[in-house]
Amino acid sequence: MKKTRSPIFGICIAVVYFLTIALFGASLVLLYQEGNTRWDDRFNEIVRKTASVSAIAEPGTEQFNRGLTDALSDIDNIAALQILSGNNLIISYPANIEDVPSGTSLFLRPKSTKINTRTTTLTINASIYLLTPEALLQHCAIAFFIILAATVALIVYMVSLPTDPVEVQEERTVRPVTKPVIQESTPHMEVQTAQPDSFTDDYTEPVKPVTKEEPEQKPVLQQSPEPKAETTADTETQKTVSEESGLFSPATGFGWQAYMKPRLESELERAAAADIDLTLMTVHVPGLVTDNPAKQDLIKAILEIAGFNDLVFEDGNDGCSVIMGYDIDTALKRAEELYDKLERELAYENLTCRPAIGLSSRSLRLISAERLSNESQMALKHAMNEEGKRIIAFRVNPDKYRNFLAGEVQQSV
Repeated sequence: MKKTRSPIFGICIAVVYFLTIALFGASLVLLYQEGNTRWDDRFNEIVRKTASVSAIAEPGTEQFNRGLTDALSDIDNIAALQILSGNNLIISYPANIEDVPSGTSLFLRPKSTKINTRTTTLTINASIYLLTPEALLQHCAIAFFIILAATVALIVYMVSLPTDPVEVQEERTVRPVTKPVIQESTPHMEVQTAQPDSFTDDYTEPVKPVTKEEPEQKPVLQQSPEPKAETTADTETQKTVSEESGLFSPATGFGWQAYMKPRLESELERAAAADIDLTLMTVHVPGLVTDNPAKQDLIKAILEIAGFNDLVFEDGNDGCSVIMGYDIDTALKRAEELYDKLERELAYENLTCRPAIGLSSRSLRLISAERLSNESQMALKHAMNEEGKRIIAFRVNPDKYRNFLAGEVQQSV
């Protein structure tokens, strides 16, 4: 008896397909309408938070950038944001200006306005998502997995259906008999039983399974995996420091020396994107990290000048490096204040050792952390040979530096 296939399951799968696509489209339409009604409110919120931060911090300073970053913590629906003071770009998101979208699209709305602060006029350009890529991806993923599950269920159902049996058992026993055939060439009659062509002796003989001889498989030599390249000493040092003591040294409260150049590289990229200056100050005090009797007072003075302990890093056993969001002139004044404090603390403990400070700034150059660190170290080396106040600032001419780089490029070509 044949088993009929029920169309109910296939109809249910088709209904699931239709409902999934319909709900997917309806959800995107609702999200788009919601974003279309709220994007203007989001832009006004950005303007309001920018004005509040500029009231307590000067635009373009590190404090202003940090305050605005904290205020705009939720940037999922912001495609691009630029804040300019006059013609100077203060903040850019994304950092690469070439990645900033332009024009109007179906899912993007740009808007611009100006606000007046105490010292300048800020221009705010923002592009707001009406439908964020994250929301679109999430709904696409849900619809995809529902359709995938329904398709797999349909395939399993089709495979599990039994095939129609071939009813040949009864036919094997039926052998029709024809009438006798008389042959004239013989004096007697012979009776033959005619068999149809469709009935052969194959039905009575057992079917022997045919096996295929497989060739002998030759042993395959497995190559041992190549040993992984050993990590560099700096990477191992960073992993060991991070696993054992966290981000800050327990001896001073400063960041570990291994983290200084990666953090400096990151700060240089931010400064270049915002077109602001940055200075690296290297301080030398004998025994600052290990056994100086005035160690705690010296560390306190350094942290007061730096402002944030995550911008101060140890430099050997006798010094530290401080990343400062100032130009070279402002940083030099702060360095003189620090130098006077360090000398007072050392004199209070009747110590004869003297501090030394070296500085170098970005000076609107596109410079690497390695080069800026080397310039600051060279300035410190010269400062340690001074007789009076031992402070040396590495001052560079940006135009001459650009000409020097252009000459290097031409020589390499």
